[in-house]
Amino acid sequence: MHYKVVSAPAARKRSRERGECRIAFNEFELGKDVNRIYHRLALIEAQLKRVSEAAGVPYDDPADGVPPAVAELSRKGIASAPSSSTAS
Repeated sequence: MHYKVVSAPAARKRSRERGECRIAFNEFELGKDVNRIYHRLALIEAQLKRVSEAAGVPYDDPADGVPPAVAELSRKGIASAPSSSTAS
């Protein structure tokens, strides 16, 4: 039996054409994606606050009243949090 070596994009294209769905994530990739979402959400919330203030509409910041240590952990994101396999 002979095997043909193909590039990863070609293999993904062939899988899509066959109707196969091979999606695999690891903890690091998911952490990066979640951190990117958190960062984008923080930017959206900051913009919403500025627009609300400019329009004279009250804006209740969801982070108000959160202890500083919790806010700092949130800003760092989950990528720096210990995984369940390394936590004791």
